[in-house]
Amino acid sequence: MYPSLHFTLQGDGSPIVLIHGLTASLHDWDYLAPEIVSHGNQAIACDLIGHGGSPWFPSLGPMHIDTVYRVFQDWISNLNLSRPISFIGHSLGGYLAIQYAQEHPEKTQSLVLISPYYSREQLYPVNRWFYEHPALGEIALRLVPMQWLVFLMKLDKASATIPGEAKQQTAADAKRAAPATMRLPMTMKSLEADLPKLDLPVFVLWGEDDLLLKPVMYQKMVSLLPSGEGQIVSGCGHQPHLEKIEIVNRLVLDFLHKGNNDRTSSLP
Repeated sequence: MYPSLHFTLQGDGSPIVLIHGLTASLHDWDYLAPEIVSHGNQAIACDLIGHGGSPWFPSLGPMHIDTVYRVFQDWISNLNLSRPISFIGHSLGGYLAIQYAQEHPEKTQSLVLISPYYSREQLYPVNRWFYEHPALGEIALRLVPMQWLVFLMKLDKASATIPGEAKQQTAADAKRAAPATMRLPMTMKSLEADLPKLDLPVFVLWGEDDLLLKPVMYQKMVSLLPSGEGQIVSGCGHQPHLEKIEIVNRLVLDFLHKGNNDRTSSLP
């Protein structure tokens, strides 16, 4: 029996599950979830295990993506949703959404993947080296003051358009995440071989100035998806949903409306 995840549920209608990225929380969706609800859908945002209000328990063993996924999968099952789910996942959240859709196609309506992680080949060499030495990241999460994290975000040109309160929240989320979450990237397998099997609507969004994952790899991802669409968002980096809120909200809602209608009409 796995622990339950902390989550919020807003609205009625078609269920849309929102999955944040590494060291983030459900607050990543504070600007998108209300729009989803206002368009007649149900927005369900969770804190992955080891993040936000979902603490990592020692009984779960060492931090590993398989455990994160199993807890997430168990949480989805316990929601007892009666309709197929659309997933919106950012980075690590995109990885989990792909894995769930591949294992449970009958329960999945569509995917929106924002700067999704699916292969180590996406990592720039310096980022890969950093994740291969996770003790450095763990020390940083423990010792670096929250306001230093906010300051570092201000130095990033792509983060200039993130609202001030979102910068504060992002830093606070990083500080409260279990430091061992920095070990997750190197426990994640490549999902590239699974992409051609995803026979459902998939929309991939990424920033042209992403400094964490190589933008060209998102284009490769779209080419491997049977029903994939892709959109580059100019002037932003790894967090388009926070850096270009209005643009991304519109693109996501347009896709969900079109993609879900098309999917529903084609279902037996």
